Amino acid sequence: MHEYNSQLEDLNLKEYGRNIQKIAKHIATITDEDQKSRMAHTLVGLMKQINPNSKDNQDYDQMVWDHMYLISELNLTINESPYPKPTSTTQGPPQRVEYGTGEIRYLHYGRNVERLIEKAIAIEDAEDKEFAVIQIAKIMKRFYSTWNKDNVEPEIIINHIEILSKKKLTLDVEKVKEENLLQLPRDNKGGPTNQPFSASTPRPVNRRRSTGGSSSNNGYGNNGDNRRRRKN
Repeated sequence: MHEYNSQLEDLNLKEYGRNIQKIAKHIATITDEDQKSRMAHTLVGLMKQINPNSKDNQDYDQMVWDHMYLISELNLTINESPYPKPTSTTQGPPQRVEYGTGEIRYLHYGRNVERLIEKAIAIEDAEDKEFAVIQIAKIMKRFYSTWNKDNVEPEIIINHIEILSKKKLTLDVEKVKEENLLQLPRDNKGGPTNQPFSASTPRPVNRRRSTGGSSSNNGYGNNGDNRRRRKN
């Protein structure tokens, strides 16, 4: 006789299917503890194969064990279980994600830069603090360059650091300029990464390739020789 899903009991966790639920409830009826433990470990391995989408979850193993207990409606007890059995069959709603509150002074820097500045303020060693502020200033310079295509002067970044830190952090402008402390890492082409193209940036030399023979020093290849021949 054919069984319809409407006539069967509800699935506790639909992603594992009805057969897994039947196996879990069957294991719960086994009296031999060793056999029950072996079958439970086998069932967990099978459940991992059926639902591998959650492997990125940090507590993936414990989550699958919890699901096995929930599928059995907590009637399954394993003495050698690696994780404790849940105390309730209701999983409850997900925890509310806390979002940052308060206004961001400079949107192009973002909240993480403000957090880095708070960390730098708490540093006690003077050299370590200066190093941290320089690294933060480089990050801010890169973000500022993305938002504003003009060249970024050190005074602007240092001023923003002072404002965001409420005058608790600063850098010596002259030292920054003399030692070029805010120079950004350079890309494979020799230019600063994420930096706007400026007049001071060296342009690549565009040399034409000759179609045959040796090229002359005037950069035109054989065309120069051909012109001379026509004149003669």
